[in-house]
Amino acid sequence: MRGFLETLYGISGRRTRRLILRIVRKLEGGYFYEETSRTIFRKYHEIEIGYGTAGYVDLGKIPRGTVFGNYCGISRNVYIFNANHPPQYFTTHALLFNPRFGVTKKDMLPRTKLCVGHDVWIGLNAIILPSVKVIGNGAIIAAGAVVTKDVDKYAIVGGNPAKLLGYRFPPDIMEKIERSEWWTLSKEELIKNKRKYEDIVGLKVEDIKLTKKSTG
Repeated sequence: MRGFLETLYGISGRRTRRLILRIVRKLEGGYFYEETSRTIFRKYHEIEIGYGTAGYVDLGKIPRGTVFGNYCGISRNVYIFNANHPPQYFTTHALLFNPRFGVTKKDMLPRTKLCVGHDVWIGLNAIILPSVKVIGNGAIIAAGAVVTKDVDKYAIVGGNPAKLLGYRFPPDIMEKIERSEWWTLSKEELIKNKRKYEDIVGLKVEDIKLTKKSTG
């Protein structure tokens, strides 16, 4: 069934493709962990989506070559750009450099590729520009942020242009989380061992509602 659905996706129109993805997620236990849609995105769209990563992967807003690590969250209306209109050329109109217009046979613009680490949260309406190559593990992109440069591990950035608002943890805690590599665990393993990782940051899931930080 999995192979059939993958093949069918490749020859189907947009509406049927959406239906196939819904069927896949229902058959394989949900959007976070099933493998077939990840294979489809990799095979047909050149987008890598890690285990546990979920949200709104809109093909009109997230370009080929984008890589998401494991356990990321992608909110609605997130735009990732991999090229700019050339300001140094005599025109910024796409007629002469975009093959869709039929003048050139190949894309004339240099394209970048974004690598998003593990456990990254990208908030509502965030925009990530072509100058960004890497978003580090554990980073948070606040809602509405316009990101123009690489984002450090565990950094919280927001605003237009996005600026560093702080880090989620002090350096020693970040180092312990990095060494733990908890994002390599399956859902079942993570649930079983969550207390071990809660102890690193000194916060239990039951106490989250008592904290005040929010990024939208």
